[in-house]
Amino acid sequence: MQLRSSNALRASAGAKRCIKRCSRPLSLRCLATAQATKPNVQIDWNTLGFGLQHVAQTMYVADWTADNGWNQGTVKPYGPLPLMPSAQVLNYGQSVFEGMKAQRTANGNVVLFRPDRNAARMAAGAARLSMPPLPEQQFVEAVAETVRANVDWVPPLGKGSFYLRPLLLGSGPILGLGPAPSYTFTVFGAAVGSYFKSGQLTPIDLIVEEHFHRAAPGGMGGTKAAGNYSPVLVTQLEAKKSNYADVVYLDAKTDTYLEEVSSCNIFIRKGQTIKTPPLKGTILPGVTRDSIIQLARRHGYEVLEEDVSVHEAMGVSSACRLTTDYSCGGLGPCLFAEAECVAMAMKRGEEDVSVQWSNGRKLFHLHISWDCIKVSGPLYVPTWMTLWSVEGNVGLHDIMEVKLAVMCFTSAYLAVGCLGLGPT
Repeated sequence: MQLRSSNALRASAGAKRCIKRCSRPLSLRCLATAQATKPNVQIDWNTLGFGLQHVAQTMYVADWTADNGWNQGTVKPYGPLPLMPSAQVLNYGQSVFEGMKAQRTANGNVVLFRPDRNAARMAAGAARLSMPPLPEQQFVEAVAETVRANVDWVPPLGKGSFYLRPLLLGSGPILGLGPAPSYTFTVFGAAVGSYFKSGQLTPIDLIVEEHFHRAAPGGMGGTKAAGNYSPVLVTQLEAKKSNYADVVYLDAKTDTYLEEVSSCNIFIRKGQTIKTPPLKGTILPGVTRDSIIQLARRHGYEVLEEDVSVHEAMGVSSACRLTTDYSCGGLGPCLFAEAECVAMAMKRGEEDVSVQWSNGRKLFHLHISWDCIKVSGPLYVPTWMTLWSVEGNVGLHDIMEVKLAVMCFTSAYLAVGCLGLGPT
């Protein structure tokens, strides 16, 4: 699939800024560019977090009424929106939003990434919630105008990004259940760093949620509605208390297949094959998800959009984790240190090892006995006999954690140079 640019934003310091149509095809790059000078605000770019500490000074606001439709919109100082207590959004929740970023490039430009896809997703969400969609061109121009007006809040290359939040809400007052009589669309932004505290490209630990579900078939899971997000806080906050970065949700029908993380889509990789859960209306059609699929296929990967069981993901994640490409599962670094100790004990000829580790929630005890079997040539691999226990109630994630631990020990056995030792 060839991506095409529909808007190119050209802006230079002290010069008139305008939006220009660009017809040349792009691969997976931006749809908008802005020429800009070095940021000119007092922000410590080295300590950016993900929050509103450095919110931009202006925002875009447009309004809709049944008589006039969407007005042209304007950029105004960032501040409160006028809402009555009877506003539809406050009582019945008519609201969809988007999340996107502007970045600086090495040559001083500021770029947006596929804003037309965010416009399309917001329009689909608006239709699902019986709201008037903003025209795509106006959406893209509103985002571009917000960037132009706040270009100094775009961090230098490699220091972060300018996060943009387009928001559509039923702002008109209403008493009985029904669509709002009027709507407001706004775009605001802030200079931010990585979403996860560990860093943008640092592997993260996730925990599989066994009780709550994020979405169900026929529901709202595929819509970026505001009301979809607060319900995940109860599990997300609990996970963070146990030092997990986020939560992975399973399908509501069988509690077997991965759906998505609270804040993003999920992929697993094994060799040249990449899998990601299919779009069935229960997970968000991520712009990044779509981009990864296209990029991966262009680079020769087989990409499968199909159900991924938690058992399959746990098995694949151990291999990925050991190659620093970890994306799923709940094992912390301490277990991998234990795995190396087990492998070294095997290398010394010890036949029994006891292992203990904590995943931040529970303490695990594992006693391992093994023998080695010859596979081919000088290669021997261990066969395991394990006795394990865990403090507290045993759940599915506990069983999977031990299974992943054993796989981890096998990988570590091969990694520390135990090839060719054989049984003694």
